[in-house]
Amino acid sequence: MSEYETNVDVDGDGQWDDVSYSENADGSVTITADQNNDGVVDFVAHDYNADGVVDDAIYDDDYDGDADTFWKDTTGDGYLDRAAGDTNDDDVVDWNGVDANQDGHIDHATVDTNYDGKADTYVADDNYNGNAEYAAVDTDGDGYTDRTTDPTQAGNQAQVNWS
Repeated sequence: MSEYETNVDVDGDGQWDDVSYSENADGSVTITADQNNDGVVDFVAHDYNADGVVDDAIYDDDYDGDADTFWKDTTGDGYLDRAAGDTNDDDVVDWNGVDANQDGHIDHATVDTNYDGKADTYVADDNYNGNAEYAAVDTDGDGYTDRTTDPTQAGNQAQVNWS
């Protein structure tokens, strides 16, 4: 196991973080980190074929002991580009998204904002500039969009027009 090595930026700050590796019986590698140094693992990743590329990861964003964000590399390039999260710690996924241009920001997401088990908000950063150019909300749960942002007001939430 001493030959295995990979770099992991657990918290997305652009710096490689200190991680531990353990080889599993099937030849895969589990990568762990304790980000807040409290003795509890906050990050668990898997490299299923031990090629130095992380295939998926689970992260406890708020250090409460419950997994909050689940990431997956769907293209095999080592970049975790799909994510899902549980924001209210009820063990149900409340949001999912994709980082389509691999810049470290979710570009398209669906969210269950009222925690009823149905996605009711869709947000898109179609220009990949860090601003949501489009948002749609189903406020009454009937499956139809009740409010949407005016694309001409992209990124300026104070002046968004709802129709």
